[in-house]
Amino acid sequence: MQAINSPNRHFIKQINIDSNAAHNIIDLETKGLLIIEQGSVLLETPANSQSLNEGDILYHKQ
Repeated sequence: MQAINSPNRHFIKQINIDSNAAHNIIDLETKGLLIIEQGSVLLETPANSQSLNEGDILYHKQ
């Protein structure tokens, strides 16, 4: 999968999360979609927490 980082282009980035780790940090630098392909994720911010399951899509607006 190729990532293109340009202000005029969109890019795709695949993130693999280690299921054996107690915590993982995902750096959401730009706005876009976070799609859970397998398993589940608990997304926590200082103001909120959200549980995402397989097939869920989150739009991150920054």
